Amino acid sequence: MSDNTAIINDAIEAFWRWLELDGRFGALGLRQFRMTDGNILPVDAEGGIAASDLPAIYVEEIGVTLSTVDGTYAEDMVQITLVMGVAFSPESSIGPFPSIATAAAVMTIQDVVSNQEARDTMLGAADFIDTFEFTPGRIRPARSRANPRRILLWDGAFTVVLGKRRPLPTS
Repeated sequence: MSDNTAIINDAIEAFWRWLELDGRFGALGLRQFRMTDGNILPVDAEGGIAASDLPAIYVEEIGVTLSTVDGTYAEDMVQITLVMGVAFSPESSIGPFPSIATAAAVMTIQDVVSNQEARDTMLGAADFIDTFEFTPGRIRPARSRANPRRILLWDGAFTVVLGKRRPLPTS
């Protein structure tokens, strides 16, 4: 495994490990579609997801950027951006309404990754993560293309950015 592959993989795996260790996350009962393990949320031609795959947490896209840390150009910051979401069936029995369950799931994930212990320990992975951010996004219905009045699922978006300092390559 190359150094770059290890940096990206270790940070992402540390993030998932932190989530899985927290009972609040486990109580959500979300199927995981991490993308990094080849497991991608299966969406049908209509834009829906099989009920057996819901509720779910998924990675929609991964981005990597580099920026210099200081004026010496001795090291840079690798930022791994995970564009993620949670999806709930419109017939979800969780909570008073599926849109509320979706919003509550995003809030719960934010509670798990943004609490003081998470910040103090860099998600329990200070060897792999130097900085991180969690940004909640919109809660919205995914509507049927054939019948826009029909809601296929409720989607809650969020973004996680994991940062790791590394020495600049010498050549």
